[in-house]
Amino acid sequence: MKRAMRLVRPVMSLDGAHLKSKWGGTLYVASVKSACNEIYPVGFAIMNKNEDEAEWLWFLELLRSTIDILVMDHPRARVAYKYFSFISDRQKGLVNALQRVFPDNPCFCSIHLARDAETKGGKKIAKLVHSLSATFSGYESRRCWAAIEQVSPKGRAYLESIPKEQWEGTAWIENPSLPPRFGIVTTNMS
Repeated sequence: MKRAMRLVRPVMSLDGAHLKSKWGGTLYVASVKSACNEIYPVGFAIMNKNEDEAEWLWFLELLRSTIDILVMDHPRARVAYKYFSFISDRQKGLVNALQRVFPDNPCFCSIHLARDAETKGGKKIAKLVHSLSATFSGYESRRCWAAIEQVSPKGRAYLESIPKEQWEGTAWIENPSLPPRFGIVTTNMS
């Protein structure tokens, strides 16, 4: 597993799914993608409670202790950065646990972010949020921000309150210490 983790895209998706069986619980999943877009589950756990910080902390600490590359600096980068990014749905317990275990490169799922922005600024803003998180073009980024401002100034204010290095596709242009995300902007691979 340790050698295989050096060959995947360095973006780990973290997600939880509520089990609706007789026993209930929550399935925690960590997965990555290969260069050929194949999905590899790296870790999973079935927990008794809903997603909370203590359970996410336990799960993430096991990942960190098992897979050392998750906390290594990238070996060939000109600018030092941690090798892996971690993309999540902004669930409060997971966000807090990520800050404690992997504080360097947390990212937010564009689908969940778009849903949150939609409640603040209306339906039209959701598509723009996804475009903004997926683009690598500074021009396209400025165009999306202008369209968001036109559609909903309230929605733009909400989006600006979230650190752009955690979700915007062009954040690496201004901050070269951010690792590449290889176009992975959602947790849908989990």
